[in-house]
Amino acid sequence: MKLSSELQQLKQKEAEEELEKLRQSAKTAVQSEAKKGELEKKTFQEGARSLQALNPEISIAADMVSNYKTEAPHYTGESRSGFELRVVEFLFQSNLDPFSFTKIIVEAGREAVGVGEAYVKWVNLFKRLNLTVGK
Repeated sequence: MKLSSELQQLKQKEAEEELEKLRQSAKTAVQSEAKKGELEKKTFQEGARSLQALNPEISIAADMVSNYKTEAPHYTGESRSGFELRVVEFLFQSNLDPFSFTKIIVEAGREAVGVGEAYVKWVNLFKRLNLTVGK
């Protein structure tokens, strides 16, 4: 009887040890998977540009002047009351890829229409070195 109870206790102890080994094995596997997942995460730094907005940003700016004259001789002629639109600028700006973007400004005035600014900027060619090319 005593021998069978000791045998029963040994079997129970072996089962508990085996269960503990399985728990440790599972815990180790979970931790290694978590570490593997952490290693696979890649963080972009140093100002890398994202491709989330490939559509260009479009802006419009205008230079306007208006005046109001109340004296009778100034109702007509060049110094009369009125509104003058000197120039309108159309700005287009867009990311070209994660490391470059472009900016173009087209100006429309009374006499002419032309490109005011146009350039491409590459960021992080080398560590903290940027290159801007354009007008």
